Amino acid sequence: MVKQTVKILISLVFLSALLFSYFVPTEEKANASVKADVQFKGKILRDVETHYFKFTTVTEGTIDVTWGPDTLGSDFVITDNNWSRIYWLGDVLPPGDYFFVVSTNPVESPDDPSIVNYEFTLSGLPFKKLPDPTLPQLHVTSPQKNVNRLPAGDQAVTIEGSSNAKEVRFGIFGPDLPAQIIKSPFKQTL
Repeated sequence: MVKQTVKILISLVFLSALLFSYFVPTEEKANASVKADVQFKGKILRDVETHYFKFTTVTEGTIDVTWGPDTLGSDFVITDNNWSRIYWLGDVLPPGDYFFVVSTNPVESPDDPSIVNYEFTLSGLPFKKLPDPTLPQLHVTSPQKNVNRLPAGDQAVTIEGSSNAKEVRFGIFGPDLPAQIIKSPFKQTL
């Protein structure tokens, strides 16, 4: 009987310690981080498309990025959510929320085809959790070709398609994201 009582008490103490460590966040748990290399790889339309990959760091770290073998014509920056600060290779990144932004660099290779490959590996940062390097799918059915210039006068362009993204934003992009969030499938006219 005494052995059984001792086993029960030990089990209860262990269970209490386990529950306490699980439900009561410690400073160490709150600042727990994952350090790993994250590869961003894909294709973008030259001078038209930009890819954003969101991530969070829990402590400061130094940005280290390596270029893959097929990245001529593509480039990256790291920015905060408001584009108030831009970070680059070797910069110290404070803890916070950021975007790894991939776009084309026409100065680097102005004769590139319309689709440019990219492959960047980001390392050296203490991530809250590993960034997701996969992009949502976007299917545009209208217009069927890229529209870079419209004829003079009033013109309208209808954008139609679907996406599996968490949200789709519609509008003309600038420093601030457009306010209009649309549902998929979508059909909007500019």
